[in-house]
Parts: sequence; C-alpha cells; structure tokens
Amino acid sequence: MENHAWHSLSIEDTLHTLNSTEEGLSSEDTTERLAHFGKNKLQEQKKKSLVLVFLQQFNNFVVFILIAAAIISLAIWWFFGQEVEHLVDAGIILLIVIANAVLGFVQEYRAEKAMDALKKMSAAKAIVVRNGKQQEIDASELVPGDIVLLKEGKRVPADCRIIESVNLRIDEASLTGESVPVAKHVKPLSEKIPLGDQKNMGFMNTLVSYGRGIGVVTGTGMQTEFGKIAGLIQEIEQEETPLMKKLERLGSFLGKVVIVIAVLMFGAGFVTTNLSVVDLFLVSVSLAVAAIPEGLPAVVTITLALGMNIMAKNKAIVRRMSAVETLGSTSVICSDKTGTITKNEMTVTKMLVNGMEIAVTGDGYGLKGKLKNGKHEITAPSEELDTLLKTGVLCNDANIGKGSLKELIGDPTEITLLFVGGKAGYFKEEMKENARFIREQPFDSDRKRMSVVYEIEGKKLVLCKGSVESLMEVCSSTSENGKEKRLTETMKKELLGHNDGLAMQGLRVLGFAYKQLKNAQEKDVENDLVFLGMCGMIDTPREAVKGAIE
Repeated sequence: MENHAWHSLSIEDTLHTLNSTEEGLSSEDTTERLAHFGKNKLQEQKKKSLVLVFLQQFNNFVVFILIAAAIISLAIWWFFGQEVEHLVDAGIILLIVIANAVLGFVQEYRAEKAMDALKKMSAAKAIVVRNGKQQEIDASELVPGDIVLLKEGKRVPADCRIIESVNLRIDEASLTGESVPVAKHVKPLSEKIPLGDQKNMGFMNTLVSYGRGIGVVTGTGMQTEFGKIAGLIQEIEQEETPLMKKLERLGSFLGKVVIVIAVLMFGAGFVTTNLSVVDLFLVSVSLAVAAIPEGLPAVVTITLALGMNIMAKNKAIVRRMSAVETLGSTSVICSDKTGTITKNEMTVTKMLVNGMEIAVTGDGYGLKGKLKNGKHEITAPSEELDTLLKTGVLCNDANIGKGSLKELIGDPTEITLLFVGGKAGYFKEEMKENARFIREQPFDSDRKRMSVVYEIEGKKLVLCKGSVESLMEVCSSTSENGKEKRLTETMKKELLGHNDGLAMQGLRVLGFAYKQLKNAQEKDVENDLVFLGMCGMIDTPREAVKGAIE
C-alpha cells in the first residue's frame, strides 16, 4: 500500500483509494489482499536454529582457552605417551565445557518457549464488516480496506482512518506518551501535521477509552506506526552485555599471562636444567593448562541460571542468560512516564470554590478520602461545591459501579471526577435515578469543553466542564454563597490567575459551570453560564517507583 497521507483525505476518497465500501470487503478481496500484504503482525527477527543457539554457548574467550587446553592435554597424551593424567585433564575440561553449554542452552530455550506461550495468550481479536455482515476474526487476518468496529475498552487492531465517531476517544499513551485520550472525529486534516495531531486516525495497539467508532484499515503489520518503530528497533545491532565484555577481557588477559609464563618457564628451564627440549615443552604446557580456571565458566553459568530462575519466579522472563547481570550494571534508566513511572490514574488533589481552596485526600481511584478546608473536614458542601460535584459526576462519560474498582471504563480524568463525587456521597447511578438525561454536547478540541442537559427535580439544567480559559468565554456570572454575581473582566483575570497557579504546581486544571434553562429545546446552551469553580489533578507516581529506581 502506498504511503498516503490518509488523515488528509475525505472519507469518500479514502474508501475509493482503498477500493473498499462501508459494507466491507468480500471474501475474495480479503483472500487476495492477505496474500499480497501478509498477516497483520509485527515481523520478528529470524529465530536462530537450535544448533546455532547451542554453539553460541561456546562463544567465549575463556571457553576457547579451555578447549585449547583440552586439545593440548590430549595431544601430549597421544603423541608423547605421557601419563593418563593428561587424558583425565582433557576429559574433565571438555566435560565442564559441554555441561556449561548444555545448561546455558536449556535455560535460554525454556525462556524462548515461555515468550512464545505469552504471545499466543495475547492474540488479539477484531470485529469487522465483511460481505455486509459483522464478524469477529483474529486481528492478524486484517487487510487494508477492512471496515473495523472500535468499541470502548478494546484495542485498535490496525492503523485506520476513522469514518464514524460517536464520542470516540482513544488513549494513545503507548504511542505518543500523552496520558489524555484523544477525541476523534472524521473530518480531513492538513497533510503536514504531526502524528499526535492526527485526530481522524486510529493507530494499532492504542486503547479505545470510551465511545465507539468505525474505521477503515489503512495499514497492517509493519506498515503501521508501531510497525515502523519495530523496524527501527530491529536495525539496532545487538551488543554484548557488560558481563560478556568483562569475561572476554579476563580470558584475553589469562591467555596472554599463561603464554608468557609458559615461555618464561621454558627459557628458565633451558638455561638452568639439563632437561631435553621435549621435556621442557611438556612441563611448560602442563603448567599453562593447570593455570587455566576451568571452573570459571561453569560458576558463571550456574550463577546466571539461578538468577534467571529467581527472575522467572518474580514474573520476569529473561531471554539471554548473560542479560541477568546487565541490570546490575545499569547506571541510567530511560523510562516512559505515563503508565510506567505514573499510574495513568488522574487524582484530584485541590479544588477552588468560592475563593476557598479545598484539599482532597485519598487515592484518585478510590472512595477513601475526604474534602477538607484546612484541617476541617467538609461535611455539608456549599451550594456551589454541591453543584460542582454533581456536574463532575453527571457531565461525564466514564462509568464505575458504586464503590467498585473492577470495571473502570473511560478517560482517567473523568474517572477521578466520579470518585471525588463518591467521596462526598454522589454516585452516578443513584443520581441518574432522579435525573432525566436530555442531550449531550460532546467535548471537542476547538471548544475545549463538554456540556450535558438534565432535568433534575423539575429544573432543566446545563452542566458544563472544560478548560478554565474556554469557560471564561461563555460565563457571564459566578456564584458566591448561593448568590449570582456578574463576572467582570477583573474577576476573570483573577480566576485565570488561580488557574495558572494550579498549573504551575504541575496540576491539570478543569473548570465547571452551569445554568438553568427556560427552554430545554434551546440549541446553543453554552452561553451566559454561571462559573462554579475549578479542580486540579495530577497523574500520581507509582508507590514502588522510588524504591525501584534506587
């Protein structure tokens, strides 16, 4: 498939270029394309044969010296009729070398088999439209032109151009490192925009946070963005581990020392004794063989094998035995932040309502915690705080059960708002029993806000959340102690200053607003809103990070 700028094409042009329709491909088309493009898999480097893996266990300078010592011992016994001790020495050295190779081979073979088993367990599925009907297939069977359904909680199975989006948001942290899910739309974009701004595209292995959509596959396997990264990684030449480098240096040093000692002994014996040249040679070689530490490779291999087993018990598979030692030699760790150093779980830590700063305790994803004003727990929220918490819960597409952490579906920012509400006793399912949903105006990157209309206790309310800057554009008043006050330019600057202050503390800031509607059918509801307050949240570090880095 040619490298088109798919994000810049209209839906019609994309389908035409891919020779596909919204009814999907036919069975004949998919068979032909699968044969042409290959399976939707990332190519792996060609595996080494078992014979080569076994022979690689001998690829060590110390082992070379031991093999040379064994050959010399055999030669002395064979050609010079020396004592059987030389034959025994050769046999013991060769036995150690072979046992060392077998142990290393078995450990690496088992690790490779474990990796293969993990890959089979994680085989992905995809829901496609083919011959006009929906069906579930292995994601590896996808081809360019396939119509795929994107559902909440599922991974995007291949690179695709979005052709339908219903509140679709995709978490692209695994590709771009950005923790905030991207709202997707279907409109064509400018050709020269970076990957992270291609909001009409879905990328292989990214996660649908919520909403649903339909995409037409534009790239599979190594032609995906993940495939390109995998290709670059495979071009990197495999370097020797620090341990292997040290053993190479040690082997080279021992080899040189042994040769020097043998030559010196031969020279000294020639000058100071009456032994024949043959006897002096045999003595010198015997001394050299005796000086070689034949037990060293075995000790190293056994130690590394024990390390591999310990790592395996801790659910970490090491493919190459010598790599076990590498972590101990690591001085710099380069790590992705989102979901690695941090939990990829947003946590509300501060709220600003009525000019009062409120601290929120407890975890972001948990109901244990309190809302505090200084040292005092807030047990009776003010009217503004009450409305703000309700807005955070109802103006929200995420879902959790009451007190349940089993199925958290949605944007981390919205999930944490549900838990903040839960800490104050506001649960979405309970609130919806007494609130009738009317309609929603989804978030988009231009407005930078989201609004919902509910009927609560006979009142039709607009509940809105978004960036503080965007809310300042549509708010005409603010609420203080239950009374509305006109929002002046000075007050707006002051609120934006509070917003900047929270942002300077490394917090992501969301603002909240509402208004009561006279006519529920009013189309443009995002005007003359009443500003309620703001909250600051952070993607908290994992508890084990500090200790792990140390």
